[in-house]
Amino acid sequence: MKKHILYSLCCSLCLVVIGSTAFAAEESAGEPEIKISGKVSSIYIHHYNITNPDRPDKDGLKTTWYLNADAKITNNLNAFARVTYQYQRSQRFADYVSGYNSVAVDSWGIRNKNKGIEYSLGAQAFSLGATGVAYDNAWIGKHALPYTAMVAGKVNTTDLRVFYARTNYQSGIQDDTFYGIEASYPISNKVNIGGLIVHENAQSAGYDTTIYTFNTTYLADKKWKMTAEYLKSNRPHDNMGYILSFEYKADPKNALSLDVWRVEDQAALYDANFGSMTTQYSNAKGVQFLWRHKINQNLRFTLLSNWYKKINDDSTTDGITDHRTTLKTGFHYIF
Repeated sequence: MKKHILYSLCCSLCLVVIGSTAFAAEESAGEPEIKISGKVSSIYIHHYNITNPDRPDKDGLKTTWYLNADAKITNNLNAFARVTYQYQRSQRFADYVSGYNSVAVDSWGIRNKNKGIEYSLGAQAFSLGATGVAYDNAWIGKHALPYTAMVAGKVNTTDLRVFYARTNYQSGIQDDTFYGIEASYPISNKVNIGGLIVHENAQSAGYDTTIYTFNTTYLADKKWKMTAEYLKSNRPHDNMGYILSFEYKADPKNALSLDVWRVEDQAALYDANFGSMTTQYSNAKGVQFLWRHKINQNLRFTLLSNWYKKINDDSTTDGITDHRTTLKTGFHYIF
């Protein structure tokens, strides 16, 4: 563990030194060559098992460091990288692949912006759709993020994104690939509609899947926002899901959201390390409440409560197998 911490600090120090050098050059050269940013999140998690109330509750504190570097190569071309590190007493709430170091350079690549079109190539964290119901990769560490080629831009008033991704599994697991296109279009000042088609060749699981999503977002006013997204795959069973999301911005410092969701076991994209890649839990239905509070320019506080239960006993992608409630509360420092 000490080696892991030392390695993380060394990586952080190197990036900060490089960034400081670039910032110092800003006065004479104008725009800095390297930008450093990041976040530190410390979250307390408590699981209560409703199905088996006599079973001991699970709880724990985990702290995660994210350090990002963005280096300008030419006017339109940048290189990016991310170092992550997570500390906790046990791996029960780990966000990285079990058995590997909790510190890694897990995201890296190049990004080109030209005439409103962005091209990116490398190991990247991203989500698909309006809510991430089909795919939401917020994992960290070695073998967590796929190698991805992505093109995103606007055609008239339509936002388009085309992507091809290949997983980066550890030795002994055959990599999966997935590719597709998503689009969103404003039909009025308050209503936006969108959709996604993605095909996955899940060689690690032994099957192919084609997934479709449709979403719509309604902006009632400056404070209220409502989003609905429907998910359907071509798997023979357990192949549907949805998320209904209601967001309310009370004031500049406080935001509330309520999500009602149901995601069947084989509806979303699959990952050999993490199972179903939906933003919520698979083989489950539930309700989630989230409060975000902005303490100052850099510090945030969040409180999340999630009640959910299993749909059936046929889960094959590490989905939920019981009835639980989860409470997460934490502080997030952004720099």
